[in-house]
Amino acid sequence: MKLQNVLQKKNLKIKDLTGAGDLFAGGFLHGLINKKSIKESLEIGTDMSSKIIQIIGARLNR
Repeated sequence: MKLQNVLQKKNLKIKDLTGAGDLFAGGFLHGLINKKSIKESLEIGTDMSSKIIQIIGARLNR
């Protein structure tokens, strides 16, 4: 397996880190299950975790 680079999210207003790892893992696994590349899966995980850290608590509103 080769090392993958994923761009960091910038200008985030971090409020709470609760759930960040869970959402990253969930987004990453969602990508893999849906036949996305490792890099795309990492980007999905990063996107999900960057959303949850900007709110209080571990649930994203729909």
